Amino acid sequence: MKNTATQHLTIDTHRCTGYWECVKHCPEQVLGKVKFLGLVKHAAFEHPERCVLCCKCVMSCKHHAITKISQS
Repeated sequence: MKNTATQHLTIDTHRCTGYWECVKHCPEQVLGKVKFLGLVKHAAFEHPERCVLCCKCVMSCKHHAITKISQS
């Protein structure tokens, strides 16, 4: 199973429609595409250690599938 959360961000796979603006806008290439039976299903954090928390993925997702986790 691919990573759908980091320490700071989470992906709601039910909201993700494969629009891919998050993948395009990530300057650190943190995100990738999850495929199942040859079909692209949703985004995932392929390199979560590279995340610099710029939130460009959050801002670019028009479906609000990627959100910042509140730190208490």
